[in-house]
Amino acid sequence: MSFISKIKELAKKSAKLNSSLRTKYVIILWITAVAILTAVTFAVTLNVRTYYRSYFARITAEVFTDTDIQAALSACLSAENPPELMYDVLIAYSGKLGVDGERRTFFILDENGAIVLSNAKDGNLVGKYDFQRRVIGPYTILLRDDRTLAGEMSESITSITVKSGLVVISVASVLIFGIAHAVTAPIEEMTRTAIKIAKGDYSDKVKVRSRDEIGRLGRAFNYMAKQLRRTIERLERSEEAQRVLIADVSHELKTPLTSVTAYTETMLTSEVPPEAQLEFLRITLSEARRMTRIIGRLLELSRFDSGKVSLDVSYIDINEVCEKAVSAIKIQLQKKEQRLTLSCGEIPKIKGDAERILQVVLNLLSNASKYTPQGGKILLTTNYRADIKHVQLSVRDNGEGISEVDLPHVFERFYRADKARTSENASTGLGLSVTKEIVTLHGGDISAVSKHGKGSLFTVSLPVGEK
Repeated sequence: MSFISKIKELAKKSAKLNSSLRTKYVIILWITAVAILTAVTFAVTLNVRTYYRSYFARITAEVFTDTDIQAALSACLSAENPPELMYDVLIAYSGKLGVDGERRTFFILDENGAIVLSNAKDGNLVGKYDFQRRVIGPYTILLRDDRTLAGEMSESITSITVKSGLVVISVASVLIFGIAHAVTAPIEEMTRTAIKIAKGDYSDKVKVRSRDEIGRLGRAFNYMAKQLRRTIERLERSEEAQRVLIADVSHELKTPLTSVTAYTETMLTSEVPPEAQLEFLRITLSEARRMTRIIGRLLELSRFDSGKVSLDVSYIDINEVCEKAVSAIKIQLQKKEQRLTLSCGEIPKIKGDAERILQVVLNLLSNASKYTPQGGKILLTTNYRADIKHVQLSVRDNGEGISEVDLPHVFERFYRADKARTSENASTGLGLSVTKEIVTLHGGDISAVSKHGKGSLFTVSLPVGEK
């Protein structure tokens, strides 16, 4: 399945999901509201009952700790019929105790737990009642509450809570639908945009109106669309570059192959003097080596593209690498009587592959020598940029330079400013491309400054490795 097909499928699934998302969101909010209302009602009811029982116990304790009632009840014990006097005392304090003879009543029990006197219409001591007990001598005063008042209060509060909750839910319903729309509208917009993207239209963007999760999702969606557009454009450019590359490779290999074929056929079909044969063989060998260089660098670039190039990383001294490069290219420079000056600054070591960095320096020096005239000058310098923590090496020549038209393309594959080249001084057009890949792999950068007829300056900047 192609990438675009996956986007289309995702857009369809998003549209289908979004059609029921608002309904689901409303249902979830309703369930949440009902659950909260139920929990509040239960909590209030439970608290009312608990408070009522606590109040019953507190009032009873306050009354029976009153010194007057304690003295009155204690005096009853010395009378001829203590229970009757206790009855009268309790009736006298019934207001403070909340005793009404119906909901709250009292019982006077003897030492055996039998009921002696009571103001209750029944003598039931078993059931759903709350009791408070006080012992006066051999007698026990038992206060009984039938919980009806607590139940009525709970029912009243529940009714008020439910009615208020229904009003709140009714008002909240409007808000819920508004919130649901506010949440789902951006998703619907993203769905429409995704469908447009699937059809190849990248011009539309999701309007981000908030900074919450939906807003972040919208920004992430816009970023994804932007990156997708860039990726597709990059793929299109890559396909075009691939077509150009195939054409360039065909052209580059065709020229030396034509020369090899022509000279070989001439030696096989014609009488060629020995001196000419040696010249033909020299040219054939030169063209064969040139093809080898082209193929070798193409393979190297292919490894860079596929990420199969590994670095033998260590801490290296750029100055030492430059000295090795100068020694290696000395013979090439002597042939053209060119003078190379090495100026090394005090620089820290960098973290990199010594052989690959040596290849970079050699490529730049070789390129400078190739386009610098007989007896020209080349300057190789190193320095440290403390502000950016980069080591820089520069190669400057006083050669023919590069025109403003050609300068932006010098690192492109098979690109040569030297269009009218000869086989003697032919370039593969891949050296600077390989150099740039190596520098990039080290996390560095390479740049070129030049003016036609006044030489060129190539600068490599590499980060300093932390020890």
